[in-house]
Amino acid sequence: MQEIENFINSFFEAEAESFFKRRTPDIEAFNQQLEKMNSFCIEDLHNSFGMVPLYKPKDEDYYKRWEGKKYPRTRNLNKISLYTNPLYGEIFLIYCSESNPFKDYSEYWDCLFVTKIEGKFKIIKRYYFTDDIDTTSPEKIWFEHHGIRELKFTNIGEYQKSWRYKEPKNCEYSMADYNLNK
Repeated sequence: MQEIENFINSFFEAEAESFFKRRTPDIEAFNQQLEKMNSFCIEDLHNSFGMVPLYKPKDEDYYKRWEGKKYPRTRNLNKISLYTNPLYGEIFLIYCSESNPFKDYSEYWDCLFVTKIEGKFKIIKRYYFTDDIDTTSPEKIWFEHHGIRELKFTNIGEYQKSWRYKEPKNCEYSMADYNLNK
């Protein structure tokens, strides 16, 4: 369990550092950090967390807006669920907040599917939790983002157990999902 926690917390830290470096005009440092962040993911998920490599600095006003701002917070880890899958073996579902979350606010934002590929953990799928999709339901739903296309919540495999961390208490839909053994 400690190994998956270390992996996901390292990813959260790499993501926060990428956001921080994007606030500076040193695009080489930003691009190197983004490459480090991308190394946690399969190729289909590279540059899919709101940042892409830069080829020239942004305008000066962009950097002035970020002067003196606090370092971005890492995501909140809400829950980890373990599944066994006939093709991928152990798959961990990481339920977490958005990047740079508000200090005292917690709700689901993403579910990251993580498994070992060639002996190393990799993020292989991403869903996000939203009510902004044009559906007939007023409730929040999981929306498929990037990653291994054939892997879905419906075919993830056999549920084993969950570990709960920070409650996503600011969203009733997040809390309902958080309390499920899935």
